[in-house]
Amino acid sequence: MLEGFRENFEVEDFPEITFILSAVIFAVFLFTQNNLSFYEDAFGFIPASPQIYSLITYTFIHASFDHVLFNILFLVIAGIVLEETVGSWAFLAIYFSSGFFAVLFDILGRFLTGFFDIMNNACAGSVLACTNFGGPFIGASGSIFGVMAVASMIKPQEKIPTILVVLALIPFVQLYAQYQAHIEYFTSLFVTATVLILALTIFFLSPGTVPIFVGLLAFLFSWIFVILLGIGGSVSNVGHLGGVLGGLISYFIFTKIKRT
Repeated sequence: MLEGFRENFEVEDFPEITFILSAVIFAVFLFTQNNLSFYEDAFGFIPASPQIYSLITYTFIHASFDHVLFNILFLVIAGIVLEETVGSWAFLAIYFSSGFFAVLFDILGRFLTGFFDIMNNACAGSVLACTNFGGPFIGASGSIFGVMAVASMIKPQEKIPTILVVLALIPFVQLYAQYQAHIEYFTSLFVTATVLILALTIFFLSPGTVPIFVGLLAFLFSWIFVILLGIGGSVSNVGHLGGVLGGLISYFIFTKIKRT
């Protein structure tokens, strides 16, 4: 899919918005790294002090290089599929609508975290008192997973690199690292060897690409796992799920927009 653009796209059909958006995201990342905390507070979405403009600007702020790199990879792969199918303006509408739903679900996720903290005696007081509304919500992940969800629906057999799907296994690695100190030495050694063999098998024997819907399913199962076990850390997995839902809803609303 990423090869032979000249053969696959006419000039008027070239997915320019996908590449422009990716370039802007990366440029903003480079610009904001010298004072990231300032830009997070100024342009991230903070539920305690919400700003209308931050519903858009938060998607351009990223905390680390790997954060922005993987987001751009997913955006380019899924964005090409979606933009060439529905057109530039509908693509943008779906992208930012997914981001809006991600914000709503991030707020819901904060409520859930506060509730679980009370249930686990990690916080005393009301749900509102135990909910963190002050932390900024940043990153394009919610918007991108909305785009990926729509791309999976309209072209489920479109191929994506297998290595991107493997990223869905990261939470399982985090869980293992968290509890490794409490596992017996030989059990830990066995698990480590198994994971290593599995990773090498996937890298050398699996196909180089898999259908895009397989990638989305892998992340959905990963998110459910993370949410149930509460190992997401600072990652808004509920926000990601909101992006998926927002993408699917906005697709049916905006697909009547004529292609540019």
